[in-house]
Amino acid sequence: MKAILFTGPEQIEYTEVPTPTPGPEDILVKVAAVGICASDEELLSGEHPYIKNGNTVYPVLPGHEWSGHIASFGSEVPEGLFTQGDAVTADVTMSCGKCSMCKEGRYNLCTNRGVIGSYKNRAGAYAEYITVPWKHVYRLPEGMSLDTGALSEPSATALYTVKRVGIDPGATVAIFGDGPIGLLITSFARALGAGKIIQIGSWNEKLDISRSLGADEIINYHDEDVVKKIGEATEGKGADIIFESSGNDLAFSQSAEALAPGGKLGLVSFYRKTQFEAPINALITKDASIYGTLASPNTTAPVLKLINSGSVHPEYIITHHFPLEDAEKAFALIRERKECRVKILLHP
Repeated sequence: MKAILFTGPEQIEYTEVPTPTPGPEDILVKVAAVGICASDEELLSGEHPYIKNGNTVYPVLPGHEWSGHIASFGSEVPEGLFTQGDAVTADVTMSCGKCSMCKEGRYNLCTNRGVIGSYKNRAGAYAEYITVPWKHVYRLPEGMSLDTGALSEPSATALYTVKRVGIDPGATVAIFGDGPIGLLITSFARALGAGKIIQIGSWNEKLDISRSLGADEIINYHDEDVVKKIGEATEGKGADIIFESSGNDLAFSQSAEALAPGGKLGLVSFYRKTQFEAPINALITKDASIYGTLASPNTTAPVLKLINSGSVHPEYIITHHFPLEDAEKAFALIRERKECRVKILLHP
């Protein structure tokens, strides 16, 4: 089959690789759409933490945001659960189901986990086919497009973050970052009862999308003092809840400063710097709660129901489509930063 491999830093190859064979408990899926994630960019550049700490090595077959049709089953997949041709997606974390974290339902922290398209070199979906254990596979609701289905993973990540931090009814929420996760957090925060929502970003076009997803106020950090504007929008109190989705150390510092006393800060991005200076006393003196969030355990099924109900609209963030063989052109578009883009989908 054809696939995209990252063979080293900044090295992309569209090449032939063996078509995977499903194990006894696996399902083989023909990929229809796969999204480019910021973490894929970090894998390509060599800046991803998994590359730096040796948990992932080149070559990498990336891609963890995907949908497709079932092609075949392993011999131990429960009969009648799925049908050949079903439109499906899957979790990003493949767990063992036996360790203490799995038994607690926190399989994103499984000690034996693999992560599709990255951690421990679990093969991803930048390819014609992918295999996944049946217990991590979800049928798309009838009528849901495959493009929308491919966004179930970033949507699940956003929903997990929002649910882990918790949206107090009527709370003022600020989201740092206008990338896919930041915009999707806005959509779920609105659906789950936020009062005022403030989106911070760098592209006016993306901030316009945030309004369609539920943002009440937008701040372009190129043009305005972010902490000052959040203060003005909250009558000096600060935001009750802040989600920092950009992975930028300055944004972390601004989040600490803009948070209301007793507020909650959710962190949902890897930082390229493993250490940096931040106004930590601002968080201490505010008696703040900080939440780290990783992946999207137990969230794919609920997110598919929310999308299908029309409560959220992840499809609004799709801006570009490329055939899989043009992945290098897609990454060039991202790197050049000349054209606004949010979510790019590749199609094998």
